[in-house]
Amino acid sequence: AASDVYKRQAFEYAAWFIAYAAAVPYGGYLPATVFFAVALAVRAGYRSARMLIAAVLSSVVIIVLFKAVLKVNLPSGLIYGALPDGLRQFMLTYF
Repeated sequence: AASDVYKRQAFEYAAWFIAYAAAVPYGGYLPATVFFAVALAVRAGYRSARMLIAAVLSSVVIIVLFKAVLKVNLPSGLIYGALPDGLRQFMLTYF
């Protein structure tokens, strides 16, 4: 029935959100957000290069707005520790 499909979709997207929330402390807010935006675009059927670029760009714009304009501290993630010093400092400061 149609209601079963909607329930499955609701649980699937809840699982995507839980996976995203679990990935942020390891990958950092920027990489996790971009990855999951693209993954959800593909999952929703938006597979053209134009749509995938839009997913990446919208993620980056939102992150820059939160970080630079609203001055929200975003989680950096464990992966940032593996970056070279200059790049790590840049990523921690701006992303």
